Amino acid sequence: MRTVSYIMLIFGLMYTVNKKEEFINQSLKPTIQVFNSARSTTGTAVVVRSDKADHGFYFNTAFSCEHVISPKILVQTYIYKDKRYTREDEKVPAACVAFDKDLDVSIISFYSTKKLSCCKLDYNNDLDLFDQVNAVGCGLSENPRFSEGKITGLSPDKENLSVIRTNVPLVPGDSGCGLFNNKNELVGISNSIRKMQVDDQMYPVEGISIFKPVSLIKKKFDNKMYNFVFANEKIPPVLDSYLWLLNSEFQR
Repeated sequence: MRTVSYIMLIFGLMYTVNKKEEFINQSLKPTIQVFNSARSTTGTAVVVRSDKADHGFYFNTAFSCEHVISPKILVQTYIYKDKRYTREDEKVPAACVAFDKDLDVSIISFYSTKKLSCCKLDYNNDLDLFDQVNAVGCGLSENPRFSEGKITGLSPDKENLSVIRTNVPLVPGDSGCGLFNNKNELVGISNSIRKMQVDDQMYPVEGISIFKPVSLIKKKFDNKMYNFVFANEKIPPVLDSYLWLLNSEFQR
């Protein structure tokens, strides 16, 4: 009996380590920080593509929200050491290549000197109330950090899911962060924290955070970015040239 208990304990520890490593690879590593050109606002983005481009660089595409993005921005990538410790890596110029103000989501692109980790996308809308969900954001200008909670509100029609309400705690700077299901698949992008006004001051309402579903983003982005991001087509030459020119304005 004792031998069986030891075996079960060992397998349990191995499962925990593997799940932790999977979470880091699929949720933490794709998360980056976003600075607007004046560095007056910070947000978060999640890398969904990292493609080999000319000149030995990688062309990266990420989801974020729209309200913290200006035409020219900077992004900060990170390195994970020993699967636990984070340190800053590259800080490079980027650009917003598509956005939707109604959804409050954007698609940003930038170059890096190495291939970046990308998250997996989930469009199935197989979410239910009280499902466990996780978010990774760069709130308060911190390095990416993990928060967890549950789904507390969904649209009645799953086929036309328009919003995911959760009790995941978010703070300023988490805008654009990713919401991940229990498979570490990206299911939504953070847009807002519900707030209340008292004596002309705005305060977050604890326990209410709003995410736009990836399925809705896919449905709404029907321009040239759709096939690139969601159908995995090659980098459009116009984007490749534009981003390369943008980066040439900065000294590396």
